[in-house]
Parts: sequence; C-alpha cells; structure tokens
Amino acid sequence: MNQEHQEVAKAVGSYLRRLREEAGLSLAQVLELLSEESTDVSTSTLSRAEQGRTILRMDIAQLLVERLGGTFEELAEVIRGARARSSPEGAAELPEDPAAAQAAARRVVESGRYHAGMRMLEALAHRLAGGDFPGADPALLPSVRVDLGDVYRRLRMYQRSFRVLGEALNSPAISDEDRVRAVLLYIADCDMTGDHQRGSLYARHALELIESWKGTWLYAYAQAVIGSSHLVRDEYADAVPYYLEALKGFEELGKSVQATQTRITLGQCLVATGQKLRGRELLRRALEDARAGGWKVVELHALKVLGDAMAEDEDWHRARAAYHEVAAMARRLGLETELFLALHGLWQVAQRLGDERASQREAAAMRRLLPSVDPGLREAREFRRWKRAGRREA
Repeated sequence: MNQEHQEVAKAVGSYLRRLREEAGLSLAQVLELLSEESTDVSTSTLSRAEQGRTILRMDIAQLLVERLGGTFEELAEVIRGARARSSPEGAAELPEDPAAAQAAARRVVESGRYHAGMRMLEALAHRLAGGDFPGADPALLPSVRVDLGDVYRRLRMYQRSFRVLGEALNSPAISDEDRVRAVLLYIADCDMTGDHQRGSLYARHALELIESWKGTWLYAYAQAVIGSSHLVRDEYADAVPYYLEALKGFEELGKSVQATQTRITLGQCLVATGQKLRGRELLRRALEDARAGGWKVVELHALKVLGDAMAEDEDWHRARAAYHEVAAMARRLGLETELFLALHGLWQVAQRLGDERASQREAAAMRRLLPSVDPGLREAREFRRWKRAGRREA
C-alpha cells in the first residue's frame, strides 16, 4: 500500500474498532451482523482491517458502519482526514505573517488546488485560535474561517462549511464584508443540502445587507449566489436576471474568472428555459475562456454543464465524450465529488444506451467514491436509493 492507502487503512480500521467496542461486540458477533449479506468476509479479514493491515471493499465498510451504529458521514470524514494527512502538501509551511499567509492560501485556492488551500487555511485558523500570532488583527480569524467555509463549499463538504461559517458569524470581531460573505456562503450551503426554507430566510437578510455594497465584487457575488439559489430549485427563469446582474458587475470590475463562472450558470439556465442556442454559445465561450486562462476547475465545470445539455437533448454519444473528459480532469485535479458527478453522468448515459457493462463499471466506481462524497449531494442520494432498491430486489 502507498502512503495514502496506509493512512486510510489505519484511520478506517481504528474507526471500525471503536464502533465495535462501543457496541460491546466480538469479531465473531460482528460477522453475524453481516451474515445476511453475501460479503465473503472472515473474522481474520475483519481483524486485519481493524489493525490497518488491509482495506475492506467500500461497500462492505459502509455496510459494517451501518450495522455498528455509525454514520456514512463519519466514515467519509475519517477517509478525508486520512487523505489530507498523507498529502505532502498538508505539511506546507505558511508565511509567518498571518495576513500574508491568508493571501497565499487564497491564491492556492483560486488556482484550483482546493485541498492544498484548505490545509493551509486550516493550519492558519488553528494557529490564530491558539494565540500563535499575539499581535494579529482580531478580524483575521473570522475572515480565515469564512475563507475555509468557501473552500469547503467548493469541495462540497457542506457540514464543515456550516460549522466554520457559524463560528465566524458568532465572532464579535467579524468585519462587515466577511459577515456578508458568510451569509452568502450559508445560503449556498443551505440550497445545496436541500434546506431551501432556511436558505430563503438568509437570502432575505442578504438582500438587505448588500444594498450598501453596490458597485463592488461583493454585490456581484451576492447576485450570483441568489441566482444559484433559484437554479438549484430548478427555477431557471427566476435565476436569469440575477446572473445577468452578476455578469455585468464582474465584467465591469475585470473579474475574469468570476465572469466566466457566471456565464456557465447563466448558459445552463438559458438552455433549461428553451434558449438553447444562446445558452450553448455562452457555455462554449466560457469553455474557451477557461482554457485560455488556464482555469482548470472552471473548464471542468463548463464541460460538465455542456455534457448535461447534450444528455438533455439525448445526444448520448457526445454527452458521454464530455463526461469522460470531465472524469479525466477530475482525477488529475483530485476532485472526488466532481469525479463522482462525471461518473454519475456516464452511468446514466450507459443506462439510456442499454450498455450494461459500462453501467456496471460506472456504478462500481461510484460505490468506491461514495464515502468521500457529501451525503447531501442530490446525485449521491439518488445513487444510494438505486443501490437500496437493487438490494431489496436481490
């Protein structure tokens, strides 16, 4: 096993052993819990797994955690933490000036290296909270926590994002700008986890807060967030005016990356409302701009939305080609959730084409990734329902 696999094996093994001991069960009794399933696991295999000497198949690990009273989200958190510890970037040193360290972390995030930026921000937040920078501006810690909430959101780690944003909002030292940012990120998290009622409450609050920020990037960003709040509810026509306002603001301010990202979501809405030519033109332009700018994550997003548009038109072969390209990029960038979404698209295309072999291959790949994906993700929920239905039929 390589270093990452060793860290994951140890972490998952410790977690399984803790669950078993808390349940007061022996290995033989645990094996009985799995007897209803055709898992082909022995007590010696379970023992080696607890010692970190082997890694159980992910579907077996998930089943075992469920039987022992653990949660899917806990298992995913254990795996993510192990992978972060195993990465050489996790040990990267931060500048000793905390403001410079925050700026450096932001640059790493904006370059698309989300995991590395996350670890830098986590280390900085830990040091600020521990008093390692006695002369630091008190507003810096809540600002770093808002940055963390943003990168967690980008990685679709929504529960972590909620936690750090709550800590930032509860800080009396938070700046007005970071308060607005935190509220906007909170709206995005609520909408992506399906809590639309709470998202709507925060959106009304945000509309009041942003009036004094007209002409700034924050006002444009707020328009984009509220547009996305409509998009995730499939309210595409309602989202369009907000995205248009956001695009205008980003273009006037010279925010090229944000403008390109907004063109993607605006294009998605236009396609969904029947303005397919205009929508696809925006998507193609966004893809070209992302490639010219070297913005890999934005390019990946544009390709995924184009693939979805092709699938909607039942242009299955072109959709499959787009999803394959997204999957390859996601693997290179280490973006597991984006890889899962691309595989989900490939899985659906394979089902539509009656390609049983490809469907089984993509389903197996998604099962392996499932613990690393936020359980609130719509596609993850859909895939778990499909798995449960198949198990009941079997």
